Amino acid sequence: MRISFRAVFWFLVRLVVGSALVIGGFVVAFQDAFIFVGAGFPDPLKPQDIRERKPEQIPPHVTPYWIKTADGETLEAWHYVPEGELRPEFALLFHGNASQVESEYGYQRWFGSLGIQSVSFSYRGYGRSTGYPSEAGVYRDVDAVWAFVQSNLGVRADNAIAYGVSLGTGPASYFAKTYRPKALILLAAFSSIDQVVSERRGYSLLKPFLWTHFPVAENISEFRSCVIAAHGERDEIIRYSHLADIRKAQSGNPDFHMISSPTAMHNDLFDIIRPELKKILLECLESSLANSTHAE
Repeated sequence: MRISFRAVFWFLVRLVVGSALVIGGFVVAFQDAFIFVGAGFPDPLKPQDIRERKPEQIPPHVTPYWIKTADGETLEAWHYVPEGELRPEFALLFHGNASQVESEYGYQRWFGSLGIQSVSFSYRGYGRSTGYPSEAGVYRDVDAVWAFVQSNLGVRADNAIAYGVSLGTGPASYFAKTYRPKALILLAAFSSIDQVVSERRGYSLLKPFLWTHFPVAENISEFRSCVIAAHGERDEIIRYSHLADIRKAQSGNPDFHMISSPTAMHNDLFDIIRPELKKILLECLESSLANSTHAE
């Protein structure tokens, strides 16, 4: 039996194209699993009460809360109040894609060292929060947490600081666009998920099929309060070039501050830039306070 070269050629073409379509379809269909890598799949059989923590699982100075979203999910949030004199500001923390509320405790302690109380929370599907994340779902989480913070903790937008890390810069930028806080801090931010995907070898063709975007640069393009954006030049997950996109989006903001670290990678950025971040943030807050006092 003779097999022609042409038949073999077209068989291989069909095999390659078919495999690409199957792999591409899988990636498109499960893109949220790639973006929200730290989330667990929803388990409707899991009893709600096992999500509750024992008292010894709550760190010092933390009050835990369970917050209901408009679409019926339940989010775990931690309110951290440091000892000593408090500043008027209040920080709202947005975690990365492999983190959850516990991961933000170190950042909460850092804000606490500045006399700033804070709230961190797990997005839906992360940690003990119910559901499974999506861009629209995470935005609903932000809305629910902010409504709770306003009504139960008495926080106003003009005293709020939005602090986002990596994936958290997506919801943090949404918060800035929607609620206009006093300050916005973006660590290892991306300009958009679309841009991240277009830069990944073998993934750029999937860009037209994305339904998760988190357009950070677009969200902050008209935000004119204090913005601090920091990025490591050795970041191996989100390219350093995204910092230039953030700076461009903030080109008309005189209160934009950029921190660039030549040695920082993605996960050690905060530890390296911490002293500079503290200095710039406090200068921002004092300047804002002086301006508001003068206006009165």
